[in-house]
Amino acid sequence: MDQYGIGVNKDHDDVVRAVNGTLERVRADGTWMRLYNRWLAAPLGPVAGPPIPTYRD
Repeated sequence: MDQYGIGVNKDHDDVVRAVNGTLERVRADGTWMRLYNRWLAAPLGPVAGPPIPTYRD
């Protein structure tokens, strides 16, 4: 699977927290799997769950 990233100026802590919080929420509440199954499962195949996030400075 391809990896993607979201670039945010590191000086904008509020934006970083908002993006990370949203990503964590969609992984935890099942939204990620619902979206994956709806739009990506047919062309890419099934997955057990969302990828583990990695963070870089």
